[in-house]
Amino acid sequence: MVREANKGDAQLCLEKAKIALRDKDYEKMQRFLSKAQRLDPECDISDFPTDIPSDDKTSSSDPSESTNTYSHHDHYEDSTNNLRHRPHHSRSHSKNKSPHRNRSKSIVREYTDAEMKEVDRIRHCKDYYEILNVPKDADIKLLKKNYRILALKLHPDKCKVPNAAEAFKALGNAYGVLSDSEKRKRYDTYGSEDMQNISNRRNDNGFYDYDVGRGFETEFSAEEIFNMFCNSAFGGQDHRRNQYTYQRRRQHYHTQDNEANMLIGNLVNLVPLFLFLIATVLLQLYVGQAPYSMTRREPYIYERFTRIHKVPYYVKEDFVSQYGSKLTQFESTVEGEYINDLRIKCYKENNEKQSMIWRANALRDSKLRERADKLYMPNCQKLNEIYTY
Repeated sequence: MVREANKGDAQLCLEKAKIALRDKDYEKMQRFLSKAQRLDPECDISDFPTDIPSDDKTSSSDPSESTNTYSHHDHYEDSTNNLRHRPHHSRSHSKNKSPHRNRSKSIVREYTDAEMKEVDRIRHCKDYYEILNVPKDADIKLLKKNYRILALKLHPDKCKVPNAAEAFKALGNAYGVLSDSEKRKRYDTYGSEDMQNISNRRNDNGFYDYDVGRGFETEFSAEEIFNMFCNSAFGGQDHRRNQYTYQRRRQHYHTQDNEANMLIGNLVNLVPLFLFLIATVLLQLYVGQAPYSMTRREPYIYERFTRIHKVPYYVKEDFVSQYGSKLTQFESTVEGEYINDLRIKCYKENNEKQSMIWRANALRDSKLRERADKLYMPNCQKLNEIYTY
């Protein structure tokens, strides 16, 4: 990873050296060439002239006097002091290289200065907000807008700047975190502290481990986020390789959607029941209170007995005036409710007796069997009296 990063930084130095050569700033050109060779001894500098006028040569090309070309030293600090020095054999000083060949080569770039500047900016950003070029209170609409613009510019299949892939990954990671409310909240709370700890930690080669594309894992890769936004064919084989993972995630979400739809469907099926219960309550309120009660409570404080089975029930003060003409039918309803209640209680008494008999037989306990045979069942007795009346 460090070797690849060094090569990318060396390419940037070569590009800046080409710009200096175009501006005839030979001192600056030599400075960038020296730095490029320190970062990557195998880099090709044969495109640059070796016969520089003596007036333009300065001692500033000495590696010890070169300046750091990055805006944030805490992110990409010059590592030459920590690397082992190796002999540099510049291809431009080889006797086998002909001046004619050097002059015949033309400097051709597949990217613009604006693209290189944008990649360099993202690689030196300190946080995700700076990567997307938005304030910390930016809403999702602004995040989407800026991500779409930057992603179209920096997609690796379109932008050929060295390290464009890393910048594009950092861009997708930044959007993946900031567009998710929970991840954004966690990032705002702990992100700055974590990155400060990372930026202060060097690896064995003297480089800082800080990388704006790391620290938080996004649910989608930068490529997947880009494809969801732009629906483009930039991805090529990489897009097809990521498509399977993306489809599996979609299937997972589709399953969750089906479960949610089933839950909603079940709730919809319960709507008629809820409506029926509400209608019953409203009807009860409209009709009024029940005309009687089987227990004494307000306002049912007047005790009465049915004429046939002498079943006790309680009514309100105005009972006779309202139901006197329908008393026979009314008392039949009261006795029916009373008999149903006796049946339920008698069933429980029978179950209790049968359980005692079963235990007595299993344990061969004669006393328990005697208690079971003599068990008093008042509700069954009352029910029997009614049926034998």
